[in-house]
Amino acid sequence: MNFTDCNSSSRYAVLRLTEQSLRDLETLLFRRYPQEEWATFIRFGYRRTTWGLVLTLVDLIPPDAGDLDEGSPIVVLKARYSRRALIAAENGELAIGVIHSHPKGCHVAPSSLDDEMDDYFAGEFAAYSGGAPYVSAIFARDEIGHLQVSGRIVDGDDVLPLREMFVVGTQLQRLSSPLIAAAPTTVEMPLESPTARLESVYGEASARILRESTAGIVGCSGTGSPAAHVLARAGVCRFVLVDFDDFSPSNHERFHASTWKDCIATTPRKKNVMLAELIRSINPNAEIVLCQGNVLDEHVLDELLRCDFLLGCTDTHHARLALSEYAIHYNLPVLDTGVLMEGEYGIINCQTIEVTEYGPALPCALCGGTINTQRLNVELMSPQAKAQAVKAAELANAKGLDGTQYWNGEPPTLPTVGYLTTTAGALLAGYAIGKVTGAFATPASRFQFDIGFPHLGYVAVPRRLRTTCRCGTLGGWADQARAYRNVARPDHFAEPEFARFPKSG
Repeated sequence: MNFTDCNSSSRYAVLRLTEQSLRDLETLLFRRYPQEEWATFIRFGYRRTTWGLVLTLVDLIPPDAGDLDEGSPIVVLKARYSRRALIAAENGELAIGVIHSHPKGCHVAPSSLDDEMDDYFAGEFAAYSGGAPYVSAIFARDEIGHLQVSGRIVDGDDVLPLREMFVVGTQLQRLSSPLIAAAPTTVEMPLESPTARLESVYGEASARILRESTAGIVGCSGTGSPAAHVLARAGVCRFVLVDFDDFSPSNHERFHASTWKDCIATTPRKKNVMLAELIRSINPNAEIVLCQGNVLDEHVLDELLRCDFLLGCTDTHHARLALSEYAIHYNLPVLDTGVLMEGEYGIINCQTIEVTEYGPALPCALCGGTINTQRLNVELMSPQAKAQAVKAAELANAKGLDGTQYWNGEPPTLPTVGYLTTTAGALLAGYAIGKVTGAFATPASRFQFDIGFPHLGYVAVPRRLRTTCRCGTLGGWADQARAYRNVARPDHFAEPEFARFPKSG
């Protein structure tokens, strides 16, 4: 296998794992540090995307006593340990790989012995797994003790470099491989930093983390537009914006990216295009991917998997359910928000904002009871299926039967106003900033508050995994969990369109 051109490839891989998995790995791999190496086989889920590979660590196949040569300063894997990993590859749906450590001062560049090991295992695991990718990663510590990671993934005839490792937990971490040169920046900065106030609170390191982060925003209107607005002003430079709706004048009161010209224009424009223009007016160097489609589309998912985190800013039940399952299956952190207003005769008695975190080890939206299955079904129905349901309801009513069992009408549009959606979106962006920088966390993984109640009526909503739901057993299974998803893209949904706002200069 020729590994020479691996790091010059335009295609690449990312690895996503939980904070607990990283702790387990470091404890195991550095047990003989700083002088000697150690290793473990791993199981991981994977997804082949339009740009490369997403790898999601599921669990370790740790070495038993005698599986590795304790007398050797470098990694020597005994045949019985290799056989155990090969059997796991043959009998399971997941792919297998190996991660090993390098001693102090050796960094993460693979040695000629690493080349020989990977050349052998790539062929063996491909044969036993039926063609699944083989991953080889190296952990080491730099001069001041910070973790470094590199890797390469053999997928058929392709060898892809591991570009980044995302760690999901109380804090979001991204480690970039030092073997891959960072893209040169041509950003022209003003004399005073636009994020100087933020840096004075969070520190310059946090500001740098935000600049290097990629935010995925699903739903670009009432809550999504203020969230993007806040993140752009906080220095986030990369966005993936998902929305298929056109702007209409009734959106203007809630939508941060519209102007009066948009309200009187004769040709409507896409909301995410308008939001991209707002972001670029704040930062001309922002890189933006526009996905004019549905979150259920596979190509949209490919783009979302590039992101550090996702914000769920949609009021559709299928999008919320899909995001919660992506969060679990791909170790992809999601913060979701929704608002509810109720009242009558001009008197408002409910102004509730809810924030929910989705991710590994947390319940999906179905477990959490936030999905109305009847509304979910209506959202996914084709126009023909709706017409048939309406006709069936009319026939039932004519016979004196309950027609609502066939059709109970379109789900009502939830009434919202700009100050409430802006508050929800801005808070969601704030919690994302806290999570990315490690500065603070949400008060609970799911909570509600009402701005009209004393003490804001704050309630932390209890959450538990339902025993009848598989979400608790599929963390990190990536595409291998596809058969267990509760929602999928219907054929009648329009094909998505993509556009890119590349970095200027």
